[in-house]
Amino acid sequence: MQRLYAIILTILILSFRGWAIIPEPTEPFNNQALSFDFYWGYLQYHHPEMAALKQSPAQAIRVSLIQNTSGDKLWQSVYRFPAVGLSYMFMDLGHSNTLGNSHVVSPFIAVPVVRQTKRFSSDFYAGAGIGFMPKIYHPLHNSLNTAISTHINVYVDLGLRVNYQASPNLGFYGGGHLVHFSNGSVKKPNYGLNYMLMSVGVRYGSIISNMEHNGLPQQDDIKNRLLLTFSGFYKEALDYGGPKYNVASGSIEYSYPLWSSLFRVGASLDYMCDQSHGAILERNNVAYKSDWELAKLGVAANAEIILDRLSLILHFGGYYHNLSRDIRNQWVYQRVGLRYQLTPSLWAHLALKTHWNLADYIELGLAVKVFP
Repeated sequence: MQRLYAIILTILILSFRGWAIIPEPTEPFNNQALSFDFYWGYLQYHHPEMAALKQSPAQAIRVSLIQNTSGDKLWQSVYRFPAVGLSYMFMDLGHSNTLGNSHVVSPFIAVPVVRQTKRFSSDFYAGAGIGFMPKIYHPLHNSLNTAISTHINVYVDLGLRVNYQASPNLGFYGGGHLVHFSNGSVKKPNYGLNYMLMSVGVRYGSIISNMEHNGLPQQDDIKNRLLLTFSGFYKEALDYGGPKYNVASGSIEYSYPLWSSLFRVGASLDYMCDQSHGAILERNNVAYKSDWELAKLGVAANAEIILDRLSLILHFGGYYHNLSRDIRNQWVYQRVGLRYQLTPSLWAHLALKTHWNLADYIELGLAVKVFP
């Protein structure tokens, strides 16, 4: 799984390295389009007890409504005119009796990796949405399904695709994808499902004949920025049907623009209060003197990809203080999420904190700018 994170990070860098330059449009391209995709691949299980779930190939069909951007906004020009849209996917999860299938609704963005030639191009595909799964874990009737215990789950699809434009209105493409399902540990068991899938698809759409830039869009001139974030939610940490535990976290986050005002990097100091931590320590006979020792402290490197008011956040951190890090080999943590700017100084914050491929908890809260 660590290798997969490295691959995803490399793809992101290749996709967005050209942010500092506003590209000039070369050929007219589809403004609105419809696409159909077929996915095929296998479950990548990360716990020995999940091996029995890898029964047959996973397969999926997806239909998408696509809107190509024209550069009217800063983020559209800087990201080389990405395509955005909404898709529905029906997926056979690879074990009909235990996992069944999933219905997925997902918004997405496809960002060009290299400048398009007359026929060929490539893009980085990122989609995130909601997956509904009829078959879930039950201790008597479906005990083999230790991956999914709730009907509603978070769905993430990251991929790299190659496109061939057969005619002005018709295109074909194929690529590789990493697909993930998880409920964010709101209910156990929740090992989650990870798939490595190949895709092929066809796209049909109309054309914009004239597209012009009215000069370089105005860029944000904020350099040094300091945010305070506050979030909370709940999780189920021990056995199936066990108690729910509250979680809360706060961060001091510094960032600075790199390559473009729409890509910021920095660092954060994280304070995490997880009420399940005491129960985990007691189960493993680890003593602690006070509730203050149950808090987790960490330092993280951060990246933020800004799409107008919406932004994607990626954090990779290490624990400075965590009494259970030796018990569960949890020395590092990750945070992947979205922020939406409500005012010039206030953002809504939604993220998933993980330990590599294992979800820890969902963060729901606010981020407040305190400088400048």
